[in-house]
Amino acid sequence: MRTITQLHSIAISCAAAGVFASSAALAATTPTEANLPAASPTDLEFSSGFDYTIGRYGLASDTTVWDVPFGAKLQAGNLRVEGYIPYIDIKGPGVAAGDVVVTSGKNIISEHSGVGDLTLIGGWTVLHETGPIPGIELAGTVKFPTAGTNLGTGKTDFTAQANLFHSLTPTVLLFGSVGYQWLGSPSGFPLTSGFRATAGVNFQPQSNIAWGASLDYREKYEATLPDYVALDPYALWRFADNFGISIYAIAGLSNSAPRFGAGLRLIFYAT
Repeated sequence: MRTITQLHSIAISCAAAGVFASSAALAATTPTEANLPAASPTDLEFSSGFDYTIGRYGLASDTTVWDVPFGAKLQAGNLRVEGYIPYIDIKGPGVAAGDVVVTSGKNIISEHSGVGDLTLIGGWTVLHETGPIPGIELAGTVKFPTAGTNLGTGKTDFTAQANLFHSLTPTVLLFGSVGYQWLGSPSGFPLTSGFRATAGVNFQPQSNIAWGASLDYREKYEATLPDYVALDPYALWRFADNFGISIYAIAGLSNSAPRFGAGLRLIFYAT
């Protein structure tokens, strides 16, 4: 399962940095800067909305996941810090494991609701975009096992990755990431750590609107499933100085990914 929180950290957050000049990684160098308001030294935003995914993940029955996340993001110079925690409802044989759904191989359907896992993200821009050289941010993610019984694996997960940004034209931005994810493996759910990567393109038809898509890949996290592959289109609209909205969809291209997913975020830009 890829939720909007993952897209925000990898795809949408990267694209938004170029579109809305909210990230030090691109604000000073992107060709779109001349058409945007100047970025403040510190940018703070809060977001909430909903996410929905459905998929079978190699079993005979669907697992559906609804969640309402609450998130915050701080960009201070080269530093980016994010955190989010969802209220989640999951129905089916699967169990939420951060940004994926895992199964025990048994087609036993149940439904559980409650507070999900807390995820914290930190990033540091080590290189600003200059000519043909892309901007680079090094980032790490920690998922803490705060979810209730049957709402998570009860284990801590870690991800380390590099995010890259490069402007092709004043309206086209390429972005991507490469990294590695370490998954905690609980009893009954033998999970495997693995390589992950994304690649996407962002279009900015005007200063407060953006849309694009990313291709999301991860090495298989269960022995019985193939590698995770999904296509994630999205759109962003900053309709006021302090408010924006983002929507996205997920089209699963392998049995490890949801068959379909969609979500929405309402974003409040505090500074």
